[in-house]
Amino acid sequence: MYRVIRHPMYAGFLFGIWAAPDMSLGHLQLAALLTAYILIGWRWEEADLMRRYGATYRAYRETVPAFLPGSSTYRTVKQPR
Repeated sequence: MYRVIRHPMYAGFLFGIWAAPDMSLGHLQLAALLTAYILIGWRWEEADLMRRYGATYRAYRETVPAFLPGSSTYRTVKQPR
């Protein structure tokens, strides 16, 4: 799975909270807050992985999209070295 997307658990969770057939106002608020929480955690995790694995993780990050398989638009923007 990690050959296809870098964060399959985050992507699955986001899909699960946004794929509700009936979206009440409370569910919408919960989904928005959980999405913000996941995106903040994702950024921290990416920074931690860059510190821990350096160039190896950078190469992986440049070839595997973060959330959507086959999507180059969701890949992390290349950071200057």
